[in-house]
Amino acid sequence: MRKFLLITMPLLALCLASAQTIDLATATQALDKGVKSYLAGDMDKAKPLFEEAIKDFEQLLGGVLSPSDEAYSKYFLATARYYAAKIGKDRDLIEKAAETFRDAALAFKNLGIIGEEYVRSVYMRSLCSFRLFQLAATERAQARELDKAIGNLMAFLDDENVQKNKADFQDLIDNATYLLGYCQYQLGYINSFYPGKYGTAKKFLKDAVETFKKAKMSSNEQLALSAAYMEATCHYVIARLYLRVPEDKWEKYKLAKGTRFSAAEEELGLSMKILGKMVVSAGTYKDLQLMGKIGKLIDMITLGSVGDKKQLDDALEKLTDLRSAPGWGDEVLNRIADGALLNYLIYNGPLRSAASNLSRVASKNFEAYYWAGWLHFINSEYDKANAKFSTFLSKSGAIRTTKMRELRADAKFRQAECLFWMGVKRSDINLLGQADNIYKALENPKGEYYRYLTEDARDVVAIRRFLINIESSLGKERNVSVFDAAMALAGLQLPKDAEKYIDAGKYFLQKGIETAALERETALRFAIHAFDKVLSAGVSSALKNRARFLKGVALVKLATVQEKDKAPATIEEARGVLEGCTSPFRDEAKYVIGIGYFNINKYDLALSLLSPLKAKGHYRAAFTYAIIKEEQNRCADAARALGSILKTIRNKTDYWYQKADLELSKLPCRAQASAASALPRYKEAPMTYERLVDEEAERARKKHECLYIWHKDSRYKEIPDIDKLIPDRPPETHVTIELAIEPKGGEETIIFDGKPDVAKPVSGKPSLYKITTNRGTHEVVVKKKGFYKWDGKIKITRSERITITLKKAVKYTPTGEVSGTRYAIAVSSNGSETFVANAKDHKIIWLSKDGSKKGEFRYSDLTIGGVGGLALDGRKLIITDPKRNQIIRLIPGKSEVIKEEPEESTAAEGEEAAEEAKPVKAAKLKFDVIAYSGERYGSSPLWMPAGVAVSEGVYYIADAGNHRIVVFEGKSFKKEFGRDELVHPLSVAVNGDEILVADIGKGKIVRFSIGGEYLGDVELPDQKQPAYVYVAPDGFVFVADYATNTLIKYTPKLEPLSIAATGAPAPKAVSQIGEGPASVVYLANLKGLTVLKGSWDNNYKP
Repeated sequence: MRKFLLITMPLLALCLASAQTIDLATATQALDKGVKSYLAGDMDKAKPLFEEAIKDFEQLLGGVLSPSDEAYSKYFLATARYYAAKIGKDRDLIEKAAETFRDAALAFKNLGIIGEEYVRSVYMRSLCSFRLFQLAATERAQARELDKAIGNLMAFLDDENVQKNKADFQDLIDNATYLLGYCQYQLGYINSFYPGKYGTAKKFLKDAVETFKKAKMSSNEQLALSAAYMEATCHYVIARLYLRVPEDKWEKYKLAKGTRFSAAEEELGLSMKILGKMVVSAGTYKDLQLMGKIGKLIDMITLGSVGDKKQLDDALEKLTDLRSAPGWGDEVLNRIADGALLNYLIYNGPLRSAASNLSRVASKNFEAYYWAGWLHFINSEYDKANAKFSTFLSKSGAIRTTKMRELRADAKFRQAECLFWMGVKRSDINLLGQADNIYKALENPKGEYYRYLTEDARDVVAIRRFLINIESSLGKERNVSVFDAAMALAGLQLPKDAEKYIDAGKYFLQKGIETAALERETALRFAIHAFDKVLSAGVSSALKNRARFLKGVALVKLATVQEKDKAPATIEEARGVLEGCTSPFRDEAKYVIGIGYFNINKYDLALSLLSPLKAKGHYRAAFTYAIIKEEQNRCADAARALGSILKTIRNKTDYWYQKADLELSKLPCRAQASAASALPRYKEAPMTYERLVDEEAERARKKHECLYIWHKDSRYKEIPDIDKLIPDRPPETHVTIELAIEPKGGEETIIFDGKPDVAKPVSGKPSLYKITTNRGTHEVVVKKKGFYKWDGKIKITRSERITITLKKAVKYTPTGEVSGTRYAIAVSSNGSETFVANAKDHKIIWLSKDGSKKGEFRYSDLTIGGVGGLALDGRKLIITDPKRNQIIRLIPGKSEVIKEEPEESTAAEGEEAAEEAKPVKAAKLKFDVIAYSGERYGSSPLWMPAGVAVSEGVYYIADAGNHRIVVFEGKSFKKEFGRDELVHPLSVAVNGDEILVADIGKGKIVRFSIGGEYLGDVELPDQKQPAYVYVAPDGFVFVADYATNTLIKYTPKLEPLSIAATGAPAPKAVSQIGEGPASVVYLANLKGLTVLKGSWDNNYKP
């Protein structure tokens, strides 16, 4: 055992010696160096220094520390962890930092150290949540972290200690407000891509709008401007949210009133208005100003996407002028490409312009390949479209956002469609096989693409694989009878598979659009054959009705590829088929017959069918009607028909709206359109001629699909870089301040945190000192001859100059008593007037500021028996009555008055009397009772109420007989306290956040919190029976002693300063007018109201 001890004791000593080498000052050295390297941008050097600091603080916290050192060590450890984690992008270490900041904040709060470190601890905990959002790999994980960050940022902003010190930490509050808005925006943006969370997305975005409105009030101009931009961006994203909703589901989601386009227009209008003001205010912040300008132009482009061509044209013109803007050239070119694409999709703008602008930006923006693919796809250039979609897919794989997944899913679907139609047109089984493989991947619910496809795309995918089998069987066969064998080979039979036969027939209709000449005629004959098979099968009447309508459409389309002499017979055959159609295809069947006659120039027959349909509200019939009237030189009729279409279709991006608008613009009589009325409301048939077989309408359908995807998934606005805007600079653990003492000069002693040698004089600058210390709250004592000692706390948060102004010491000289005040027992002054109670004459005398008498109030007129204490609440005089156990409130001057004969002078003895005053006496005094005799207040009625103090409309009254303090707010009783701690309290005073009570029974001053919590007794030296305690306007405390006949002045901490008066028999009350050497103190005692004039005591030694 002895050998063991011999070995271990030196080791223990070594360990203890090692532990003792680490203290708070030593541990902060590595942190300080890390901070300097971080601020210098040298992250390679900063990271190991922060890691070294982590080890030092962890070792330090493993030992025994004072509560204060433990709190600071936790704070610095959290800081080191945070910045090491930020450099290394270490999620686990950031989570540890968040926990440590939480522990540090709690430790500071428990110690009552509510300064920089506490506030930063709460702030940094919320910032850790934000950093975890930035490091999250998926949107789902980002949403979770954003939700936590929002909660922590709100907790910081709502923290009562942060709010109490708001002025000191406004920069952190501003940062947190902006970050809160940013998190709400991001959560709204992420949720906007999930249909089930559209309502949640809008709520977060609306919350963000309100938060950014608050952030706009920041004194940090860059932050305020960025907040304005983000407020506008929230409105923009809400507009984009509305545009994501499919038109047929707008009513389901109930996101806003009106149509989705009108709702989007309103939000975009708000965005533009905010950005307009922001751009004007941006001043020297040129980059933000440009961001605002471009943001507004993006709003205009988006307005163009919902039908406002003028906004689109204006935006493109202004963007062209900004192409050379420093740092923004690429973004401008991207937006010009967007505008050119929209111009083509909606307004039939030039295809070449759209294609060339997309090509120009593709090298830096790979999404351009996707939109370029669409241009080729719309025009059935499937080989070129396939190449663009393939390039986009190869370049976008690394980005896993929902927006990009939606684009990738659609690109994959379009790629399959391209391969399918290339295979159909070329009768290439290999291409069809490639398409089939992609369709197979797309229809897999667990695959990469399925959940991101639109419902329409999923429907197409389900049919395409079946059609590939049919096409593979048919090959280049033109004999329609082979169709039956192909269907049988696919295992399909009538009547049970009638739907598949209809799908096959519709496919051949579409093939008729995609092909030309003989291939088109063959495809249409296959379609007619498929529909005939259904019509001859034993299927439901509804299925036959559909097949009949589709066959009629196929016949009308077939007539367009036939010789002129054969077409009329085919149209008549179509009429025979279509006239058998019932609802819901009856009207559309008539329209198709009318189109057939129109195509063979039989206008009268066409009009006989189209005119009634136009009257019903069929706007496509109205359009063909207008074309016929134009051909017949009936310009006004054509203009009115086209005008009625424009007034009926509310969506200006609609194919038929644009078609009618373009046609009307060609008419010389287009002004006639203004007289047209909107068409009646009309319900379209489930299938229409144009959607089935019209090449131009098919291109329009594809454009409409592309526009919807543009609304959903095109580029969103750039937003300010959050890390540059809020740079997240680490705090330095030590700072150097300048401490200036006012007034300058004289011999000074400065004690900082109990040490006299910390403050170093600055050469050549009297009364200026430098102090290097850690950030936080520090105790400072300053002593100078002729001045009172300054003893307080200063909060050090950064390198700055802090000025401490000393108060001159005051000596008091008695100048006699105010005439007529013998046996004064109470006094109160508000600086401009004074009231003193005279026990001998039973009256209260009203004095002006200069001591002259203004009036008097007799006890009998006030219905009181005596006065225990006086206090002024503004101009309202509070009077306690110990004889009748009541409290009244008098407003001097609120009465009818009568003149009195002049009384003797009120000048102090030894002074020359002023010009005789003309005092007044209240004839009908107006006063109210605050507390009534005999009525219970708290545990009992009042008994001998004495001194009273007023603070912000609250009255604190020493209820001497009940050894308690009672509290009133105006006339309302609030509470009582002190029954267990007080013996015979005579007066009460409010000293900052404390209540001081002079207890003559205890012979002590008793301290309570402002809420009534007992804080302890103070036994003052040379005080035997403290009868009155008073807090002067300049914060000093006076205590009058009944036994020693003295008045002594104290610091706010009740440290004795000087004797203000001696030999004042039975002093009962004190009041002061003015401050410092210019002050006058009134002391109520048996001799009268003694006047003590102040002057500077330049020999005073603190």
